[in-house]
Amino acid sequence: MELILYSTSQADSMSETDYLISSSLQLIVKENLGELTFNKIEKRLFECHRMGFTQAAEDFQKIDSVLREFFGKGADGVEKQILK
Repeated sequence: MELILYSTSQADSMSETDYLISSSLQLIVKENLGELTFNKIEKRLFECHRMGFTQAAEDFQKIDSVLREFFGKGADGVEKQILK
């Protein structure tokens, strides 16, 4: 398991529950899609929405839009896989 550290200001803006969920989702995506794909998703989230994965996890539609850009109709399967 990997320890994820965030800046104090980022953690302060999120509830502890949101923080836990977004951290867990980040780990699940990395485990299922790999570090390289995760980094591409995070980069695209920043380009499109000016936010990282952790912030985007609070509004899953932003992550969904990037997954659909990368995987097309296959995004449904990807989302099922990572949200199992």
